[in-house]
Order: sequence, then structure tokens, then C-alpha cells
Amino acid sequence: MSRTTLSAAVLFSVLGLAVTLGAEAAPTTRPRVAAGELPMRVSRSQAAIAMAPAAAADATNLKVDVAAKYLDLKGSARFTMGNATQANFVSGGDQAHLVKNSQGEGVEFKKVGFIVNLLPVLSPDNDKKVSVQLQVELSGPTQGIKVAENEVPHISTWQWQATFTLVRGKKTVVVESPAHLEISIDLAD
Repeated sequence: MSRTTLSAAVLFSVLGLAVTLGAEAAPTTRPRVAAGELPMRVSRSQAAIAMAPAAAADATNLKVDVAAKYLDLKGSARFTMGNATQANFVSGGDQAHLVKNSQGEGVEFKKVGFIVNLLPVLSPDNDKKVSVQLQVELSGPTQGIKVAENEVPHISTWQWQATFTLVRGKKTVVVESPAHLEISIDLAD
């Protein structure tokens, strides 16, 4: 089922209307409606039952592998997600750093870790192509600088965001320098 048809079905469901989507409608005492015609009154549950087979047909799960390297920092993620849905993977947290200034000493927290925001969509025309919207961030402590006898920690951050198409099941390097980022998306087992 195309996105346009599914979107129309959802809209009609919200409005309390139904259309025949190629699936058997729920039993009803009302006369059956021909494709493309709108009934006078159909319950929301009847509309939901009519849409269920169509929605289930588009419920493809994908397995995703993402790996990134920047300076001494590395991050990787492997997860399963739905086709045409968004996933947000976060690994890491806040790291405390001692801060000294004219007002005294204190602690400052810096975010470190690996973050992946991903939206993959299988091509309806070619089952081997995947359109991808991807945002990646890799951050963490790297070699600091010496101040007097103390080393001042340094938090490095690398971010990248793009939309591109890749071949399903093939590991693809999408960034080579100054960081290295590769991704693979395939059908889940």
C-alpha cells in the first residue's frame, strides 16, 4: 500500500469515515460500500479493522549497523527498527570535570557518547534501495593540554547529518575524513 493511500485511510479513520482498502470489512448490518465511495456512518472500530491488514503489510523490520570513529573516540550501534520509522539511539552520559576560575572551583558536566538519529525508507520501486536520513554525533574526552602541572581535559565532538541512498545489505562508508562512518541496513531476520 502506498503512503498516500495509507495517509488517506488514517485521515478517514480520524474523521470516522471508511473506504474499502482491498481488505474484507468487518461484519456489519449496514450495506457494503463500493471502493472509493464514502458511507454515511461507519464506526471507528470498523474503519480500524478495514485498515489493519494494509498497515500490517507495511510493517517491515530492518536491522541497522552503524560504526563511527573520530580521533581516539569510537562508537557503534546495532539495532532493529521499523521501515519508514525514526529511531534515536543514545549511548553515553555526562562526565564531570573540575573547573577552576576566579570565582573558585566547581564541577562542570560535559556530554559524552554516541548518538544516532535515523529514518530509513525502503524504496517501493526497488527493494534493494534504501533512502536514509541520518544524524550522528560522537563526543568524548581526547588528549588535553598542560596548564602548569595539570592536564586540562578536552571534550571533542564530531557531528554529521545527511540524506542519501544506499544499497540494502551492503556496508557503505558515508564519511571517510576527518572521521570514519559506515552504515549497513538490511531486512531483519
